[in-house]
Amino acid sequence: MTTEDQLFLRARLREAQPELDDESMSVVIARVSDDARAAALALRWARLDALPTHPDVEGINPASLVATFKPSVALTALAQLLTDPAAVLETLRNPPPGWTRARATGS
Repeated sequence: MTTEDQLFLRARLREAQPELDDESMSVVIARVSDDARAAALALRWARLDALPTHPDVEGINPASLVATFKPSVALTALAQLLTDPAAVLETLRNPPPGWTRARATGS
């Protein structure tokens, strides 16, 4: 991932998740930068605000990650989902408080 791509992703993450601190932001950028497939998916999200539904690993895929979890969590999980899905599946199925997006409530 180029420096320009990293800056673009950082700006998009800041827009989507303004409460994310700088240290956590740097961790997300570093993790997605380490895997070319995760980096490509992260940049696709940053540009289009959408991700594909494949690859699908036991019902979890890039699109479902970003729909369910905060962007920082979803993007951090991408590389691990692509390389070692078993390690990440249990955590994603039972996430700690604060990892998921706030759900809209109906009246």
